[in-house]
Amino acid sequence: MFYENEPVYITEHLFGEQFTAYWLYHAPKGFWEKIKDIIGLYDAWKLFSSNNPIAEKYNLKDKLMKGLRIFGVIGTDDTLYIDDIYDMNTGKYLDYYRDSYSIGNENIGNDTPLFPVVCYGMEIDRVPEIYVGSYNKKLVNNFLSIYKSLIVKPMIEKETPAGRKILVLNDKAE
Repeated sequence: MFYENEPVYITEHLFGEQFTAYWLYHAPKGFWEKIKDIIGLYDAWKLFSSNNPIAEKYNLKDKLMKGLRIFGVIGTDDTLYIDDIYDMNTGKYLDYYRDSYSIGNENIGNDTPLFPVVCYGMEIDRVPEIYVGSYNKKLVNNFLSIYKSLIVKPMIEKETPAGRKILVLNDKAE
């Protein structure tokens, strides 16, 4: 799936309660909602969260940008770790990194924010990276001898015929 020296980042696969949050647009339906909308009192955007106390703890109503969907894991101490951000407008996951080639690529918008930058701006931890660099099977196997489970993702998001390019490993990589 990944070729040698492909730019990747590797994180430990954290286990815990899965978390997601995003904004949903609700068009005004009833008469009074439409009147409120006309005079500017109707809030059509509603925050959806799989865990409302965590969303409140991290103040996602003020921090999460409309159009983005965050995925993460809630740790045993109620700490939220983000492991993915999906741009609902473009239908793509955010890149971890872009180089000069990827910025010029017509499939990647220059104005799309980077995954680490968005996490930093929201003041929410990412799932900690174990490694950022070139893919190497031997190196991955070494990490698997230390960590129970790993997730390998390309620095620049890629789609394959089977879907998103991502690798979850629970024992030795082949």
